[in-house]
Amino acid sequence: MSRRRHLRAARFITGRSIPTRRVASRIVQGIRRNSARVLIGLDYHLIDWLARLSPDLSQAVTARLSQRMPF
Repeated sequence: MSRRRHLRAARFITGRSIPTRRVASRIVQGIRRNSARVLIGLDYHLIDWLARLSPDLSQAVTARLSQRMPF
């Protein structure tokens, strides 16, 4: 990966990051509740909802969005 793409990827991830402690807390909470899924962040809640509503559509949307990633 070129340096420029690497920097764009790092900025994208850093700008969207959720604090590690918060993620860890949610995961532990999910384990304690024996949850089948632990979804963290609005985007993952939307993807999960779409996948349950229409698996084929969610795959198409996810594939399309992954092409638009900055890296």
